[in-house]
Amino acid sequence: DPRYWDEEFAKTTKFGGIIAPPIYCTYLRRTPPGVEDPITRAFRDNPNSDGIGGVESAERRGGLPPIPTDLKRVMNAGNEIEVYKYPTLGDRIFSQAKIAEIKERVGRDGSPMLIITVETTYTDQHGAVLCILRASSFRR
Repeated sequence: DPRYWDEEFAKTTKFGGIIAPPIYCTYLRRTPPGVEDPITRAFRDNPNSDGIGGVESAERRGGLPPIPTDLKRVMNAGNEIEVYKYPTLGDRIFSQAKIAEIKERVGRDGSPMLIITVETTYTDQHGAVLCILRASSFRR
């Protein structure tokens, strides 16, 4: 989309200049170069890893403290995103995460289960909300 790279075209849009894709903010918290990725380490340490279990969120950049539970298996339960404003070229983007909800459930097999929703709000350098991401996961 030329709104993301063509300055002349971007000036003709309602944004008046180059913008970033609306969910770009949600991809900013990644492992820095030269630091071992915690998910890669989980697979190395346990080849049967599900790719996320055993990797506490606090190990990820900007992660929250771990949820105190004996339930270790983690599965994605879906994401929801609300976009309020597109980031623009030169914006400084900040994020603030919180645990929005923890629901206790019983699985079909009778085993305990948690549904955990983490809400992350992304803002620009002026404090304007860019987007809110709600990421849910199952813990079994």
